[in-house]
Amino acid sequence: MYSNNVKIVYLYTVCFITFIMTIGGLISTVNAVARLCLPIVHVPYSRIHDWQITQNHKEMSDEMLQLLIEKEEARIIEESISQAENERIRSIRSVINSCIVWIIAVPIFFVHKKKIISEENSQDGIS
Repeated sequence: MYSNNVKIVYLYTVCFITFIMTIGGLISTVNAVARLCLPIVHVPYSRIHDWQITQNHKEMSDEMLQLLIEKEEARIIEESISQAENERIRSIRSVINSCIVWIIAVPIFFVHKKKIISEENSQDGIS
């Protein structure tokens, strides 16, 4: 009788843990899909940066300063595109990891839930 109670406590504990894992996986999956569908793109460029370039290169002509500013703008845009691509890749990996949690936790939950039902039915037959 004592070993059956320990077994049932074990089974309920495993079910509880896998249920929590499933909820965490669901939250993580929804979050990752949202980040994948609605990416946050930061474009750090501002006119203050133009002013800083102008102040640091006062000896240059206006045409050279404008060329320098355009090159800097192009570099920043390229960097932003690279960051957006990296964020997309991280989001895809996050979706995959969340799905793996589901693939592992859900079957374990149902197997142990089935064992709980059979243990409780066998105890009812004994009583």
